[in-house]
Amino acid sequence: VPPALERIVRHCLEKVPEERFRSAHDLAFALEAVSGSSSTSSGAALPAPQVAPSRRAVLAFAFLAAGVLAGFFLDRILHRSPTSGPVAIRPITSSGRDAEPAVSPDGKTIAFSSNRDGRPRIWLKQLPGGQEVALTSGEDHSPRFSPDGAQLLFTRQHPGAGIEHADLFRVPILGGEPRKLIPDVGDADFSPDGRQIAFTRNSSQPGVLAAELLVVATDGVEPRRLARFEQHILYAPRFHPDGRSVVVTSIRFGTSGVQLEIVDLDGKKVRTLEPPPSLGGASSAAWLADGSEIVYSQALLVRYGGSQIVRQN
Repeated sequence: VPPALERIVRHCLEKVPEERFRSAHDLAFALEAVSGSSSTSSGAALPAPQVAPSRRAVLAFAFLAAGVLAGFFLDRILHRSPTSGPVAIRPITSSGRDAEPAVSPDGKTIAFSSNRDGRPRIWLKQLPGGQEVALTSGEDHSPRFSPDGAQLLFTRQHPGAGIEHADLFRVPILGGEPRKLIPDVGDADFSPDGRQIAFTRNSSQPGVLAAELLVVATDGVEPRRLARFEQHILYAPRFHPDGRSVVVTSIRFGTSGVQLEIVDLDGKKVRTLEPPPSLGGASSAAWLADGSEIVYSQALLVRYGGSQIVRQN
């Protein structure tokens, strides 16, 4: 490579932007100068003969160098470490009596329960800035969107009973009469393909508290039990993204222990995910999109009333 061309390439690769060529016009001018000087003879004696590169070769090498330079800085831009800005908190509803939010798969609709008018019902709100519309008549809780975003699961509490004694309903988000699917349900969740529903059922008899995790087709016919736990209460089942297992929060009766149970859909394997004894119980589990880890809330025993969000593989 001629020394003049090498100097141009190094000038393109300067780390400090102010020390590079200011424009493509300046670079072209320098390349023209190199090409012109190589095609004329100065008449001076040279210590060794040199073969001057052709104009096409000079330009090709220069464009190659420019491509390498552009790739280098593009890689720096794309892999730049993200800077964490201040946390932005924006109220979505304002009645002061809203809870249990669920987000549609496309992120454009929020479903939530609210007793703002004296009766717990499921409400919808379009984002951003849409009106809040009541979808059900009550007493309803725990909305969950179907994978296609067209329907909601929710639980309807028995009159005069606790919130754990409810029936499971399904309703189109565009409105219509809710359809009762399953009686005596705690919480429920759609499978990723929308064909099945996992749900919990907690029952108590004198001296015995039993909890079950079950799965059923979306028509509510012939539920199948996956696991049964004595002296436990189960809630918040969540399907793994591959649909092959379910994680559910478990409270052991008579203790303050809260843990997560991972149950295979064939019911053959149950794995307990229990936080270290030095920390508090785990609850409110959710899977990452690729299913490699679980995110959950964990109580902090060293700080009364405190908790943190953690992830575990």
